Amino acid sequence: MIRALSLILVFAFLSPFPASAQQVFDFDASGETVPGEGADGSGAILTLNWNAQVKIGRLLGEPMVSSRFRFDLLGGTVTLPSTTAEGTSRYETYSLVSLPKAAWQIIELYDVKLRLDFRGSSDDFYLITDVGLPGESGEWSFNVPGSPNWDKLFIKGSSQADDPVYLDGARAKQEFSQGLSLVSGYIVEAHLSLFDLHSWYDQLNPDYYIDAYGTAIRQLEDGMRISYGINEQTPKASETIFERTVKDRLEIADFYKRRLEKLLDLPDRFRIGDNHQPYVMAQRQARSILNGAKRTKPALISDQTRLPGGRSAGREEHFFNPTIETPVDGLHTDRSVVELAGNLGDGFPKELHAAVRIKVGEVVQKPRISSNGNFSSSAVLGAGWNHITVVLEEPERGFNEVELAASDVHFNGRPSRLRVTLTWDGNNSDIDLRVTNPKGATASYSQRSAGDLSLDVDNTNGYGPENIRSFSTMPGNYRIAVHNYENGEGVTATLHIFVNERLFRHESHRFTNSKGTWEVDPVWFD
Repeated sequence: MIRALSLILVFAFLSPFPASAQQVFDFDASGETVPGEGADGSGAILTLNWNAQVKIGRLLGEPMVSSRFRFDLLGGTVTLPSTTAEGTSRYETYSLVSLPKAAWQIIELYDVKLRLDFRGSSDDFYLITDVGLPGESGEWSFNVPGSPNWDKLFIKGSSQADDPVYLDGARAKQEFSQGLSLVSGYIVEAHLSLFDLHSWYDQLNPDYYIDAYGTAIRQLEDGMRISYGINEQTPKASETIFERTVKDRLEIADFYKRRLEKLLDLPDRFRIGDNHQPYVMAQRQARSILNGAKRTKPALISDQTRLPGGRSAGREEHFFNPTIETPVDGLHTDRSVVELAGNLGDGFPKELHAAVRIKVGEVVQKPRISSNGNFSSSAVLGAGWNHITVVLEEPERGFNEVELAASDVHFNGRPSRLRVTLTWDGNNSDIDLRVTNPKGATASYSQRSAGDLSLDVDNTNGYGPENIRSFSTMPGNYRIAVHNYENGEGVTATLHIFVNERLFRHESHRFTNSKGTWEVDPVWFD
């Protein structure tokens, strides 16, 4: 957080407009620093340049204040999680320039407040304004103009912001009508969140996956040599990988990952002879090694503030007020599936209905939406708290997962060992989920309970979800299949597979025919 910083800035005041018009103030600063927060952000400090624009005007006689803000990262340090193969977890400090540019774009500022000092007719006064939700580096913030009362607009220069004494309404109107004279403008508060950066790095985590990739690759190379006489030897990662830059480590992990994918799918022209079994066994062992690494990888723990999704750059023209009516925020329930219902609100453009999505944790699904903006969907819950959001996703119009409404729901049930959730993008399509355990028991719409498996929601008319879970898996492979039962031609189905309530993997498949079955790699449990 930064407060009350002394800045060398350049500001431009556009000559006073008539009383009915707006007055616009532009100012900026260079070389600003914002430190990290919390134990997991300790050691982080960013250097940036920033620009701001504040508009003060009237609408139907009442004051309107609109602020926007843009920053450009120059450098500094950040913290990253480092979870090793031994399972130890820590946060370490790295130079920002050692990260790829993609990482720069997910570093977030929030709760940025500006102070504008004005010279008054008798004494000075100031204005505190919130810039809204800052965009990515180089983009303008998303801001909804505010409309305070005249007697809550300007603060007397002799009073503190945390205990403000305001100019009375008549004086505030007078100062505005005479034309405001800006003396200075600067940031009085800003906060830094590294949550998205930590999550991004944790998913790639070269410290953790290098060993698993290398072991799986060696299994495949042994199988290829025995089956087909192919002598391949992938270079081993340097033992000094932890001393390399983040870019180097990510590149090494990416090389190993691509190498593994290539060896897992050896072209037919190389599979000479009929001694295929060693290579087939090596394929299974390699997948088991990688799946085991994903299952046992410790969960990310970060004390960084998690911001609402959908930072949209500088879009002020759309104002929506969607609401989730059920389930109510803060609900505790014993049901593993709840029915979600709400309304997109007056004025929500119908042409954007197709861009609305429901997010239940990591699962993204399309809702059913009526012509009057009512929406509904089933929501599959994991054990504990579930963050349910309604988001707008249409990048071409500047909407990147803009969060419209949210509700947090707590499922009181026990954690599942395996949870498989199916969604699809075609309305009036019937797509079915099937999961078979190692003993051959299959849970599906025709048999909702089979052995340790249970189907807790079956959807027959569009979008899903369907869900099968097991609370106590047995050793062996769990086979997962998706059946295009009816009206599924051209439909894309998506599976989210959770192990121990953590996303294990997700993948999608497009059905090109009206019927068909999609089988995915099984999930192995020890």
